[in-house]
Amino acid sequence: MKTLSEMSIRRFFRISLVFKGAFSVLEFVGGLLAYFISQQFLLNFVTAVTQEELTEDPRDFIAHYLVESAGQLPVSSQHFAALYLISHGIIKSC
Repeated sequence: MKTLSEMSIRRFFRISLVFKGAFSVLEFVGGLLAYFISQQFLLNFVTAVTQEELTEDPRDFIAHYLVESAGQLPVSSQHFAALYLISHGIIKSC
């Protein structure tokens, strides 16, 4: 007969497996998106996200850093990050 704590541990384990699977799918999809989005789209997205902060504080270091980084991101770095996420998502799902 299983004790209550053993049943709780099994339930927690199953829930953690579902979360692990969901995160691996998100990593895989994120890697695909990172591989196929253009640098211009990324720059427009970062600019839109940081626009309000830069309006409030034009000298905001983090917002400026994000915009500059998005504008200067090499394609090779983008592809490396994409392939890393895709491979990590696949390996985690196994």
